[in-house]
Amino acid sequence: MPMIYGLTIGGKIGSFFNGTIDEVRVWNKSLSQAEIAQLHFANVYKLSSNRWGLMSNQTNLSDGTYTYRASVCDLADSCNSTEIRTLNLDGSVPIIEYAGGIEKDNAFVNRTWVYVNVTAYDDSEANITFYLYNSTGSLNITPLGAGNRSFNFTDLNINSVYFYNVTIIDNLGLKASTDTRTITLDSLTLSITLNSPSNNSYINFSFVDFNWTSIDNIDTNITCNITVDGVVNQSEVATTNGTAANYTIAGFNDGVYLWNITCWDGAFNGNISGTRVFTVDTTFPAINYTGRTESNNTYFNRDWIFVNVSLTEINMNVTRFYLYNTSGLVNNTNYTDSTTFINFTSLNSNMVYYYNVTHVDDANNTNSTETRKITLDTTVPLINKVECSNDSTSSWMNCTSLLYGHDLTHVRVNCTDTNSITNLSYVLKNVPDNNVTINSSNYNYSTADWFTYNTSGYVFSDSGMWNLSITCNDVVPLSNSNSSNWTIAWGTLQPYLIAPTNISFEAKRNLLFNFTSGVNCIGGECVNISAILDP
Repeated sequence: MPMIYGLTIGGKIGSFFNGTIDEVRVWNKSLSQAEIAQLHFANVYKLSSNRWGLMSNQTNLSDGTYTYRASVCDLADSCNSTEIRTLNLDGSVPIIEYAGGIEKDNAFVNRTWVYVNVTAYDDSEANITFYLYNSTGSLNITPLGAGNRSFNFTDLNINSVYFYNVTIIDNLGLKASTDTRTITLDSLTLSITLNSPSNNSYINFSFVDFNWTSIDNIDTNITCNITVDGVVNQSEVATTNGTAANYTIAGFNDGVYLWNITCWDGAFNGNISGTRVFTVDTTFPAINYTGRTESNNTYFNRDWIFVNVSLTEINMNVTRFYLYNTSGLVNNTNYTDSTTFINFTSLNSNMVYYYNVTHVDDANNTNSTETRKITLDTTVPLINKVECSNDSTSSWMNCTSLLYGHDLTHVRVNCTDTNSITNLSYVLKNVPDNNVTINSSNYNYSTADWFTYNTSGYVFSDSGMWNLSITCNDVVPLSNSNSSNWTIAWGTLQPYLIAPTNISFEAKRNLLFNFTSGVNCIGGECVNISAILDP
């Protein structure tokens, strides 16, 4: 290396570097920061005595287009350069995503083609490929040159499920893909089965449960409308394929309604069910006893019971007549027409019965009359004994033992009946005089089965035949009578003279004189008395 004076390396001025330095470079200009960096990146190394190598490693370069060449100069200032080469640096992965005009993932459409459209970007795009699959694998793989962004797969099988995605590749082999989407081509019409309310049914609530089942061979999600009387009442009701759907609608007034269901799947394949009729009836029947029906707790001498009702009901179904006795149900007769009366015949004529009537309408609204009691009774009361008292009930005797001058104070009767006794009549009559001395249509008080009449005192002052008639009446009314006859002896006549006095006098022919006599009636009544002088 030639000696260069005036140049020192390291140390202080006047002192020199003591050592050996290899590859010293000297420029006759100031180098820029970039030029200095390039010197550090480059590495010149000796291959042989006359061959040198150069290696340059540039890092942290941005994506872009670069040119490069190598130049060499010897000590004689002879220089030479390589050709200029161009280098494209690309470290970014391509960008791709679905664009407008295509279906969302898991879409259902009624057609035979699948259109795919994307937006994509890469500075060094090589190609773009559109992929279509079905459940068995790849169906169509279509690579297109740079710049293509859409493709339409046509003439596909209807009622099939397909999958698709798109991949873009740049010149460096970097690639990006969309997500894989599912699309179903569906032209099948779904079926609709109406479950409830059934046709011509009746509902006794103001709310109605609508129930139906829709079946689609492909789509699992179905949307339905509920139409009532030709107007959509509820729209877009989500329904699961093959599963019964239920939807409750409130606010129905009494009346007749028409309903149907309209459904469609994701591909808008729709169908309409048949139309059914239902009736809302929340009003209970109005039922009441009417003409010729006996009042409650009544008694009759017969073997039949007639029951008649009035009925107000639009949707009549069945009228049920019930008859019971103390043992249970005797008769249940149902009428499904407009009959509103019945006559229960050939009944036990000595029994207590109960009856009521129920109507159930078509909507199962039920109403009933009250239960009434009626007693059938053909058995007359039984008069067991009749007694009289002449001393204010301290003792009782047979009424036929009453004598002239006795004071009749009370008459009592032992009267029994299967039902209650309502009243008794007491009639005391002197037959010869046809004189009714006691005539009462009721008793004063009763104890157990004894019914007592207080005469307030009656003294027998007539002789001859007497008759005491007793009549006992029950609630039916049935009656029974008892008649007692006895005779009170007539009185005994005791005549006596009043004048002339009991003295002696001489009676002569054709001598007139007056006499006066009297008669006493003892022990009874004496009537039609006449006196005869026995000479």
